[in-house]
Amino acid sequence: MINQALLFNKAKCLFTFLIFCSCSSNSKKDASVMSLKIEYFDNGKVKYVSNKTDDSLEVVQTVWFDSSGKIDYVENEKNDQNNGQIIWLRKSGNVTNISSYLGGEKDGAEYTFYEDGSIKNHIFWRRNKKVGYATDYKQDSIGTLKHIYFFDADTVQWTQEAEGFGISTKPVKSN
Repeated sequence: MINQALLFNKAKCLFTFLIFCSCSSNSKKDASVMSLKIEYFDNGKVKYVSNKTDDSLEVVQTVWFDSSGKIDYVENEKNDQNNGQIIWLRKSGNVTNISSYLGGEKDGAEYTFYEDGSIKNHIFWRRNKKVGYATDYKQDSIGTLKHIYFFDADTVQWTQEAEGFGISTKPVKSN
């Protein structure tokens, strides 16, 4: 039998998380226009918790879970399209990917991470096309830059191996 009090407390915590960790709006929230929805898997675990947070109820923040109860990803939508950040998590709880969306298209920075949490690469997107520079990093203790790319409308304009340049996300202090 499912402990309803425990589920209610989990939902309350998630609701609080959704309100205070909102990435989609800086406007004040009015509790009278918020709409919380919870759906469950057949095994009784929470499948997702979504929170509509604006006057028109078109802005939705959702936390999705896997069937074991671990957070799978967190997304923001507006008018049924991805809008804002989507954060994907591994079973370990480490972030695997952070992507920015606007109107359902990738738009902005995207970061992917190795299993240990160190950065793997990052890319800039504009309307679902890679633009500007992108970088790949080695899986090492200091995040050494491995490769640099420059894109224009999803086409690589130039690329450069960066190994040996000594560039890293966590520079080592010299004496």
